[in-house]
Amino acid sequence: MQSLEKRTLSALDEDDSICNATNDPKADQKLLEEARQLHRDANYRWDFVASENSTGFHNPTEALRVLGEAIDLGHQAQQKATQAMNAVQ
Repeated sequence: MQSLEKRTLSALDEDDSICNATNDPKADQKLLEEARQLHRDANYRWDFVASENSTGFHNPTEALRVLGEAIDLGHQAQQKATQAMNAVQ
């Protein structure tokens, strides 16, 4: 479980694509807002598991499922932010 938690944090925190897109005046604002929403959704799932303070002790299968969703949503947010920077307006 610890490894999956670290991967989730990596997907949410170590990528600068949303910050870079925010600082790019040519970035597509609609795509950037979609990236932000995906990041919020991913973070919400991480918070759900982290706030339990037992690393999924009571229901490890559900904790793994939720963390997997968080990773997926984090990657989607990164991709959407990259698309925002590459969009031609």
